[in-house]
Amino acid sequence: MTVLRSLFAAMLLAAPAAAQHAGDCDTWQANARNLAWPGEEATRVFEDGAVRLIALDTGEPAVAWAHLMVTWAPIAGPGSFCSLISLNERGLGFAGMVLPEVSVERLSDTQSQFTLPIQRHNPDSGLSDDAVLRFTLDRDLNEIAIN
Repeated sequence: MTVLRSLFAAMLLAAPAAAQHAGDCDTWQANARNLAWPGEEATRVFEDGAVRLIALDTGEPAVAWAHLMVTWAPIAGPGSFCSLISLNERGLGFAGMVLPEVSVERLSDTQSQFTLPIQRHNPDSGLSDDAVLRFTLDRDLNEIAIN
């Protein structure tokens, strides 16, 4: 078990401290069975239902279990889009998140900026450090930018 912890700590240290990644929802982390509980605290809806934030709990690794799924309806045209926000491109999540405390600021008719308290595992202390996840959703371009 100590070897696994050492390997995991090395993986975390290899990633930049501020790295956050918005990627495709076609991953095991974005599976519906990973919806965090309780469900009423795991989802938030904005812009008259056109934007949804969904907290995901993968359970493992224990210090990187939290991911954020963002789904939205485009400004023009049918369908919907989905993006998964994680700690890094390797699929590690955050050590925690507080979705009920998310705030949103409308930047324009098509852009909104979301701010969410998160925690990141600190391999030096073995504890979680508080941090902020900030991202901008552009429903006209159908993309998310991590700020």
